[in-house]
Amino acid sequence: MIQEKMIKLNKLISNQSSLVTKMIQQNIAGLKNRDRQQFAKIIETDEPKVNKLELEIHKLCVSTIALFQPEAKYLRIIITALQTNNTIERMGDIAVNIAEGAVLLAQNPELQQPDDLFTMLAKADSMFQDSITAFINGNSGLAKQICCRDEEVDALRDRLFNKILKNMKNDNTVIDNSMHILKIAKDVERFADLATRIATDVVYMNEGKVIRHKDIPAAE
Repeated sequence: MIQEKMIKLNKLISNQSSLVTKMIQQNIAGLKNRDRQQFAKIIETDEPKVNKLELEIHKLCVSTIALFQPEAKYLRIIITALQTNNTIERMGDIAVNIAEGAVLLAQNPELQQPDDLFTMLAKADSMFQDSITAFINGNSGLAKQICCRDEEVDALRDRLFNKILKNMKNDNTVIDNSMHILKIAKDVERFADLATRIATDVVYMNEGKVIRHKDIPAAE
């Protein structure tokens, strides 16, 4: 039965997203505690698991289409699952990029890490978790809320960039470390953008509407 395939698909995507959330939370813990072992786990252990699940989910979606030739709602669910699967894999890559930059920061025990960076990470992770909840539960209202929250991450990025650029002008000895922070902040912003993409795909899945960030309807 196709319903059984849908249950399995949701479970696999939930497992995949849980791994990526774990990677982001390990990045947060690693940055706060300057613990390079956290970053090693992300790069060496967790990302290969995400990639393996990406292949398994893709295979399940393709085989379900071939076997059941679904139409309308089921077809939109599978298409959205394929897109979400690819997006989550890219988010796993971003989590690795953050870890690689964070390793360099952890080597400087005297460097003060900005609170805005941790706030960005927490908000982006929350958006991602909610986007997966919206997908699994078919919740368009939650998906539209996520799209609106992306602006909060952008505002934090702008504030962080301005602070760091000011510090760099005042003290050229912090330039190298500051550039690593700016790169991580850019990666976090991209992570939030991809969480938003999942949310817009959920709206398509439920309502058959293709939306873009600029014309996202208000959340109910």
